[in-house]
Amino acid sequence: MRISYFLGIREPETHFLDVSVTIEGYPEEILQLTMPAWTPGSYTIRDFARNVRNMRARTNGTVLDMSKKDKSTWKVVTGRKSPVTVEYEVYADEAFPQTSHVDASHAFITGTSVFVYLEGYREQTVELTIEKPDGWRISTALDRITDNRYRATNYDILVDSPIEIGTHETLSFRVDGRDHEIALYGDFMGSREKLLQDVSSIVEAAQRIMGQLPYRRYLFIFHAIREFVTPYVGLEHAHSTAINFESGFLEDEKSYKTCLSVISHEFFHLWNVKRIRPTELVEPGFREEVYTHGLWFSEGVTDYYANILILRAGLITTQEFLDKMASEISSYRMTPGRRYYSAEESSFDSWIKYYRSSTGTVNSYVDYYLKGLLLGLMLSTEIINASRGSKSLDDLMRNMMEKYRRDGRGFSEKDLLQALREISGTDMTDWFRMYVKGRDEIPFESMLSSVGLILEKKPLKDGRRSTGLVLRKSGGKFLVSAVHEGTSSYEAGINAGDELVAAGGIRFNEKMTGTPVRERILQDLFQGGGEHVNLHVFRNGRIMEFQVKLPADPFETYALRESEENDERKNSMRAKLLSG
Repeated sequence: MRISYFLGIREPETHFLDVSVTIEGYPEEILQLTMPAWTPGSYTIRDFARNVRNMRARTNGTVLDMSKKDKSTWKVVTGRKSPVTVEYEVYADEAFPQTSHVDASHAFITGTSVFVYLEGYREQTVELTIEKPDGWRISTALDRITDNRYRATNYDILVDSPIEIGTHETLSFRVDGRDHEIALYGDFMGSREKLLQDVSSIVEAAQRIMGQLPYRRYLFIFHAIREFVTPYVGLEHAHSTAINFESGFLEDEKSYKTCLSVISHEFFHLWNVKRIRPTELVEPGFREEVYTHGLWFSEGVTDYYANILILRAGLITTQEFLDKMASEISSYRMTPGRRYYSAEESSFDSWIKYYRSSTGTVNSYVDYYLKGLLLGLMLSTEIINASRGSKSLDDLMRNMMEKYRRDGRGFSEKDLLQALREISGTDMTDWFRMYVKGRDEIPFESMLSSVGLILEKKPLKDGRRSTGLVLRKSGGKFLVSAVHEGTSSYEAGINAGDELVAAGGIRFNEKMTGTPVRERILQDLFQGGGEHVNLHVFRNGRIMEFQVKLPADPFETYALRESEENDERKNSMRAKLLSG
């Protein structure tokens, strides 16, 4: 049997893609085609079938009967005739790495949102032909047959290979004998030479940790978009990644380094989740949710390595890395939801919690990226201590890569504990019970002290008072996006969704927060002043007044530094953590 796809971009300004799939030698009377409901790496139902229109089937010029079985599956009565061609159009106007977007300037294709699959034949080799506007080029990790024709070993590889089509720039470099391409679309205002060198350094740092790079060629797709709705968002693939950046976010050094950590995160996924993955994610179904307790490891530990990679690539200093870890610990301890959700529970409920956060999420949920990052840091310290400085989390990742890449099988919690036992020489079941499966408070201070790192509270700024509000700015308005449980504003009755208009009788403005508002807790609000402040808000069009207590800041923030004591053992263990 032969399966061939066609992708046409004839009128890109309409946002429509012309798609067809031709099946030759199909042996059965009824053919079923399904459009995925989600895309791996982004654990939320997107129902891509909603963007499909005008689906029809034919064979040798004869129209075939076609009907819809459910929201994303079509049935075709083939009469055992061959070949069968199914044609349809896809509306693609969502400029995110998890979806597809086409306009007069380019086309970006995420395969799960464009290509239907033949039920029961996902393992079949497929070919893809692309028809593009004159002057546009194609960048993809798919194996090239000839100009505009590509091959994938199976459907899953087809849809795991995003495609950038347009007049984008291309940059290239080599590491470990492997070719790497950067497809750069949009308004990138920085230095191409610096970007090329920094991305190359990230790849080299990852190769030093993990060993041989598990691909022949790798593609980075970067979209630099003016006034993008978020600073950045990315999606990992086995041989490529696609990342959107808000162009302005790249223009200062601190934000640029954050972008480098995003690149590192998505790149490290080519090991952790694309090859080292929970059993449930090995051959995921595309029709409905695929549940796993392991996203804290697949996503959170990857986020830990995002920071390790840019440290070991020399793109940030040791103190910048420690500052980042301290900031994450501060954020974690500021999250009331950590008391109600474990890392495993957070992972399992990603489908209904993480991607569908509500105004009360901060009080009832903990981010598995955040907790997983910190568990990665803590796991490394535990392994270093247990092995007396001879092993670290790096050794665990290499061990699991060797085990699980060979036959493509996934790992269970039991497998992960076994690998930890092999690397550290100790049973970490109790550790898992408390911090991964349970909600015990993580003793950061003692764990970090064991490797010569000192975690300490930052001194409060003089007279600083806190309301416990999280604000976001929208159209010149300051809206309450969350109210932290147990804080003075929570007790006073201020609600998420309220518009904050005045504080202490003065029109509210960003200067009152100490820094520009961007989803932050107002820790620096009302320096000096009394023990209370009157806040005025609009709620449902009505002005309301609340008297809010202003206690000394209830949110403890932390600093992390290297110990100054002359302890050769701890210094060696700290070096193992930071340098590998």
